[in-house]
Amino acid sequence: MRPRLLFFACLALLLPALVWGKTPVSIELTAEERAWLEQHGQSIRVGVLPNYPPIEFLQDGRQSGLTADYLRAIEEELGIRFRRVVARNWAELQQMALAHRIDIIGSIQQTPKRAKKLLFTRPYVHLPNAIITRRGAKTGLREKDLAGLRVAVVQDYASWDYLRTHAPNATLVAVDNDLDGLKQLAFGQVDAFVTDLSVASWHIDRLGLSNLQVGGSTNFYWDFRFGVRNDWPLLHAILDKALAGISDDARQALLHRWVGLVTANKLSAKELTIAGLVLGLFMLLIIAFWLWNRLLQRQVELQTDELRNALQRERRIANELRRSEAQLRELTDNLPQTVFEIDTQGIITYVNRYCTEWSGYSRERLIGRCLLEFLLPEDRPVMERRIRILLGEEPEERTDLVYRIQLADGRIRSVLGYASPILSGDRTTGLRGILVDINERLSMEIFLDDLLNAIPDPIFAKDRQHRWIRLNDAFCELIGKPRRELLGKSDFDLFPEEEARVFWEKDDLVFTTGETNLNIERITPPEGSTRILATRKSLMLSPDGEPILVGVIRDITEQEEAARRLAESERRFRQIFDATSDALFIHDAATGVILDVNKTAETMYRASRDELLASDIGKLSSGTPPFDQKGARMRIANALLKGHTVFEWHTRRFDGELFWVEVSLRPATIDNRRVIIATVRDISRRKELEEMMLQAEKMLTIGHLAAGIAHEINNPLAGVLQNLQVLGMRLDQQHPGNRQAAEQAGLDLEALSRYSEARQIPLLLDNANTSAQRARTIVEDLLSFSRRPAGKLEPVDMHQIIESSLKLAETEFNTDQGYDFRAIRLETSLCTPPPPIVGLADQLQQALLNLLRNAAQAMFRAGVRRPCIHIELTDEDDHALLRLSDNGPGMDEATRNRIFEPFFTTRSGQGGTGLGLALVSFIITQNHGGSINVQSTPGQGTTFILQLPTTRSKEAS
Repeated sequence: MRPRLLFFACLALLLPALVWGKTPVSIELTAEERAWLEQHGQSIRVGVLPNYPPIEFLQDGRQSGLTADYLRAIEEELGIRFRRVVARNWAELQQMALAHRIDIIGSIQQTPKRAKKLLFTRPYVHLPNAIITRRGAKTGLREKDLAGLRVAVVQDYASWDYLRTHAPNATLVAVDNDLDGLKQLAFGQVDAFVTDLSVASWHIDRLGLSNLQVGGSTNFYWDFRFGVRNDWPLLHAILDKALAGISDDARQALLHRWVGLVTANKLSAKELTIAGLVLGLFMLLIIAFWLWNRLLQRQVELQTDELRNALQRERRIANELRRSEAQLRELTDNLPQTVFEIDTQGIITYVNRYCTEWSGYSRERLIGRCLLEFLLPEDRPVMERRIRILLGEEPEERTDLVYRIQLADGRIRSVLGYASPILSGDRTTGLRGILVDINERLSMEIFLDDLLNAIPDPIFAKDRQHRWIRLNDAFCELIGKPRRELLGKSDFDLFPEEEARVFWEKDDLVFTTGETNLNIERITPPEGSTRILATRKSLMLSPDGEPILVGVIRDITEQEEAARRLAESERRFRQIFDATSDALFIHDAATGVILDVNKTAETMYRASRDELLASDIGKLSSGTPPFDQKGARMRIANALLKGHTVFEWHTRRFDGELFWVEVSLRPATIDNRRVIIATVRDISRRKELEEMMLQAEKMLTIGHLAAGIAHEINNPLAGVLQNLQVLGMRLDQQHPGNRQAAEQAGLDLEALSRYSEARQIPLLLDNANTSAQRARTIVEDLLSFSRRPAGKLEPVDMHQIIESSLKLAETEFNTDQGYDFRAIRLETSLCTPPPPIVGLADQLQQALLNLLRNAAQAMFRAGVRRPCIHIELTDEDDHALLRLSDNGPGMDEATRNRIFEPFFTTRSGQGGTGLGLALVSFIITQNHGGSINVQSTPGQGTTFILQLPTTRSKEAS
C-alpha cells in the first residue's frame, strides 16, 4: 500500500500545476464595435461543415466538435447567438464564404488566395497532417516517399496545394470528404490519404477500419482560424478579441475533449511546469528509494496478483471475442448482401447465407472451391489481377470492378465486387468482400444508353469536378473520340486552354446557382474544325445526392453559316441599295407606309433614315394638288393595277425646299408582303435647263420683236421728245425769241405764265417728257435682248463691281418708284481675293443694281421697319457664288416660278415694266454663261443666288 500512498502523494503535489493557467481576459470592445454588435449581433451567419469530426460535424442535427464549442464560448462571451447555415461539403462551404453568402467560416486554413476575400483571426488550434496507409504498408513515410503513389486529398483543402508543391511526383486524387478518402483507402482504391490526424483517428476508431494505420507525417499543420468576410472588419476585430478572452485552461480542455493527445507535438506552459515539478519530485523519489526496496517483496506479490488477474481478463476477452465473432457471423449471415472470404490462393473459406440463396449453390459446394471458377472465363484474368493487387502482390492500378458470375441455374448475373485484406498481425491471410448484384441496374443503364444514343443531339453529364461521367454516341461523334477516351476527362484534357476555361466558368455558374443556362459556344475538337453549338445546361442530383450537370447540345454550325451568308447577302444588297444614285423607297402597298430607304434618299431629302421612315408620302409632296397625299395614293393604286409606271412629281425636302423628281413605281413582293418600290430621280437641274431654254426662247422672241418695232417706235418717240423740249422752251418767259413773238402778237407773257401755272401746263409737259423717256428706256431694254455684248469679255474685279454698285445705290431714293436706299442697311461679306471672272463689268453692275432696286422696292412696299440687304461673295473653285439677301416680305411659290419672265410684275399700275429681273437673268445666263436662282418664303425674306463661271472652270474644260 505504501507505494500507492507515495504515488497519490506525488499526484497531490502535481495537482496545483495541472489546474494552473492564465486567468480569463476580459473583452474590451470599442464604442464602434459595441454599436456594430448591437446592430448585427443576432443576424451573423456561420457556415457549418457537417462531416469533419471531431473538429466540426452534425450530431442529431446540432453542430458539434471543437469548432462548435469555440463558437459557443464566443457566443457566451459576446452575449449573442449566431445563425448557422449548413453546407453539404467543404467545397460548398468555402464557396459560400468567398461569395459572402455566410459571414463566418470556421476550421479554415489561411492561404493567399482565401485572404483576398476573407479576414482571418488568430489560430485557435494547431493540428498535424498525417499520412494514412493500409496496415502492412511501409511506415515512417514523408512527402518525398509519396512519389508514384495514388494519394487521396479532400478537394479544395489547403493540403492539396501543399502536396502539389512538396510531393510533385505523387498522383493526387480528389475526394469529397475525409470519410470518402478513408473508405477509398480501405478498399484499395488509393495508396495513401493525407489528412488531419485527429479526424482520421476519429473515423478509424468509430468505423472500425482495422486495416488502416498512420504511415507517416508531413510538415504541414492546420492552424485553424475563423475567416470573416473582408467587408466586415469590425466583426473580425470582435472575434479576435473574443478568442483572446478564452483562457489557456479552457482551450486545453476543449482540445483534450475532442482531439486527445494526437496534437501534442510541442509542450505548453502548463506541461513545462509539470515537467519541472516532476524533476523536482525526482529527488524525493531517490530519497524514497530505500522504501521501495523494503516494500519490494510485497510489490512482487502484488505484481503476481496482477498477472493472475490479467490472465483472467485475457480469458474473458478471448471469450468475448469468440462471442463477438459469433455475433458478427450471425449478423453477416443475415445481411441481405452476398458476403465472402477467400484465402491468398483465391479459395473460398466463407460465404454467408444470402450468398447461397442468391447463387443457388450450397455452402458445401462453394467453400473449398476457387472463386474464379464461378466467373465467366473472360472475366477471370481481371478478377485474378484484382486479387493480387489487394494482396499487395502487384502495384495498384485501375481495374474494372464489375464481373459476371454464373449461378447454379445457369443464369449470368453482373455483380460489383468490393474486397479488403484480412490481416493477422502484419500478415495478409486473405480477402473479405461483398458482391452487389447490379444486373437490373445494368439493364436499365443499357436501356438508358440506347435511349440516349438514339437521340441525335449530343448529350453529356459532368460531376462536380467537371469530369465527363456519361456521354451518348452523338457527343462522341461530335468530339471525334471514342467514349473510353472521354470518360473521366475534363475540358482541359481536350480543348485549347482558353476554350476550356470558358466552359469551366459557365459550368461553375450552373453548379453555383442551380439555374438552367443556355449558351452559344464554340468548340475546337482535337480532330476537326471549329463548331458552333447551342448548349442547354441544367443541374440534377445523383442518387447519392451529388450535383450532376447535364448538357444537351444542338450543333448550329450550318444554321450559323446560313445566317452569316444571309447577313452577307443582306449586307451586299444594302451596299447596292445605298450605292444607287437614285433615291429608293419601299412602301407598304396597302397603307403607303415607308418601310425602308437608301442613303441617297437621306441625302436627297436632307433627313435621317429614322425621320424618313416616320414620314409619309404626303409630307414628302409639295402639297399643291395634284402633288399631295391623295394624288400619291392614286399613283400607287395605279401602279398596283397596271404595273410599272413613271411620272414627274413635285416634292419637298425636310428643310422645306421644293424640287422636281421623276418617280418610277414598281410592284413587288418581299417576305410575303406586297410592296411598292419607288425609284426617285432628282430632275431639278433638268427642269432648270428646260426653264432656261424656255426663258431663252422667250428672250429670243422678245429680241426679234424688239428689233422689228424699235425703229418704228424710236423715230416718232424722238419727235415727241424733241417737240416736248421745244414746247418747254417756248413757254420760257426769259427766252428773247418768246418775248419778241409775244409783243408782235400782243400777248402778255405774265398773264400767259399765270394761265399755264393755273392749268398745270408745265407739270403736264414734265409728265409727258417722263413718260416718253420711260418709253425710250423700255425700248432700250427690249433692244438689250436682241443685241450681242458690245465689248469683249475681260477679267473683272467683283469687289470693285459690288462696291461701285453699292455707292450708286446709296445715293438713290425715289419714293414714287418705291425705294429709298438711305433707310436700308447694306452689308457685305466678300471672299479674298476676288474670284477670277471674265465678263462685262457694266452689265454685271446693271444686273446687281436691278437686284438691289428690286429688293429695296419690296421692303419699302412691305413697310419693313429695319430693312437690310446682305451681299455675300464666295469662291467655289470652278465658279463664284454671289448671294444677295433681304429681310423683306418674301414670295410665294407662284411668284417665284415667274419672276424671271419678261413683263411679269407684281407692281402692275405702279410703274413696273416686268423687264428688270428678266434682264438680270438674260445678262447672267446668256451673256456670261452662269445661272440664277431664288430662295424665298413668305414672311422670311428673299435670296438671289448668282453663279458665275471662273477662269479655272474654263481651263478645266
